[in-house]
Amino acid sequence: FCLNRVLFSLMSEELDNTMKEENEPEPTPEVSQPSLFELVATTATGLMQVFNTNVLHSSTFQLVFIVSAIAFWGGYVYVSAFRGKTKAERRRKLATWGLTTTNFRPTFVAVTVFALISILLMACFRKFILQKNIELNWHILILCVLYPCWGIVQQFLIQSLIVNNLDLLRLTKKQPLFPWWCCGIILASAAAFTLVHMPRWLLCGCTFVLGIAFTAIFLKWHNLWPLGLYHGWLGAVAYFVVLGEDPFQKLFLKAEEAY
Repeated sequence: FCLNRVLFSLMSEELDNTMKEENEPEPTPEVSQPSLFELVATTATGLMQVFNTNVLHSSTFQLVFIVSAIAFWGGYVYVSAFRGKTKAERRRKLATWGLTTTNFRPTFVAVTVFALISILLMACFRKFILQKNIELNWHILILCVLYPCWGIVQQFLIQSLIVNNLDLLRLTKKQPLFPWWCCGIILASAAAFTLVHMPRWLLCGCTFVLGIAFTAIFLKWHNLWPLGLYHGWLGAVAYFVVLGEDPFQKLFLKAEEAY
């Protein structure tokens, strides 16, 4: 819960700044060289996830990995955007990553529509394709509180770092935003998001569709918060409805039993 409070405090601060500075122009994203460190560190984070999923199969390691990844990338945001930065530099950096309130409403509306359609399709898939009943319990409520914290970090890696750096590559070459370039970025980010969930093919299918929709929305409005929130909520629903699993029991209760 403390981690959730730290992440959502960023959004609260930006909301306060927006209310106080209505007459100031909105911060514009930075245009700089693509960051090799961000791409390498993001790849390393994804590879660690794949290693645990396919080799270790350890709930304890997965829990430690998630907490460590949140702490590491939270620290990276602090050092890059807050430490020793002026107010203007901080807002510009946060705008680059989509961590402001700019375009929050249209992004939230678009993701909500996508989420409602996705939940309906997942329920139909469970009922008519798998021909199984949907079984929920109170654990899903806890996941809907905790999972968005991890969802924001994952979307930060995919959208703020991978997608942004791919688009910066275009900007440094002074190329216009052609439709084929957008399609390439969307497919690349969706593929990267899917690869870290292999070899669970049902989950891969869900993440590929989510990756396409979320990247397209991010490129349109450049706001990360609704993507992270719905990543967590849709992820919780997908585990229960599509996979028929309880990730809370697997991650927390089994990790506790290991001790």
